[in-house]
Amino acid sequence: MLYLYLCQKRREETVINSQDLFSELFPIGILGNDGKTIAKSKSIKKSNNAIDEVALQNKLEHETAEYMNCISQIMIGNTLNYIRRKFKVEETDIRTIVENSVIVPVDRREAYVKGIMSGFSGDFLTALYILIPQVENSVRELAIECGEPIYNLKEDGIEELKTMHAILELEGVKERLDDDFLLALKTIFCSKFGFNMRNSVAHGLFSDNQFQSYNALYTWWFILKMCYMFCGELRIKNRVKVNDKLKGLFE
Repeated sequence: MLYLYLCQKRREETVINSQDLFSELFPIGILGNDGKTIAKSKSIKKSNNAIDEVALQNKLEHETAEYMNCISQIMIGNTLNYIRRKFKVEETDIRTIVENSVIVPVDRREAYVKGIMSGFSGDFLTALYILIPQVENSVRELAIECGEPIYNLKEDGIEELKTMHAILELEGVKERLDDDFLLALKTIFCSKFGFNMRNSVAHGLFSDNQFQSYNALYTWWFILKMCYMFCGELRIKNRVKVNDKLKGLFE
């Protein structure tokens, strides 16, 4: 579980119960890469004590982003450094994951392999410029498999692609993806209260130094994890191998 340790339901309960007078009086202001305020939090509870679902989602995404950044600093950075010291990650290793992952379209495999390999070499600038658009495409392909439209039809007959956030809100997509995974996708790629990586990279808002941030590291690691998550048969085979090795230690 490299994107969440708590399920969304428990996180919702935690967020609602943690509301206090201070947070009601002083909303959170979210700053963009240029220091401008791009969003502000609202009270989760309305005047009639009902829950404002939009405000709750924003708060969830904000707290999830803080948690992800912490995990990136404590665990992922150290794990990646250990892998670099102790092992040599070959392109064939990554290709095996990518080619077995149903989330990766056949005609996008090379892009995923190059992006993931760039991350293992520490080049997150190249990695994320390659990978983030491919993740958005993978989400669109998933929506198509779910029978959902990925275009908006305008009055003049022109069809425009729906945004990644809009696609993640489609009922068919929400029904087929785990709530925690959906929250992670929104937090990392789409939310102003989260990393908002799609917007930052697509519009050139990230500086060279920001591609070396813990947010960038987590984003790359999450994409690698996402590819492996959708490798059903490969994951089973690897689990059997690990279990056999562990069994041998105790015989």
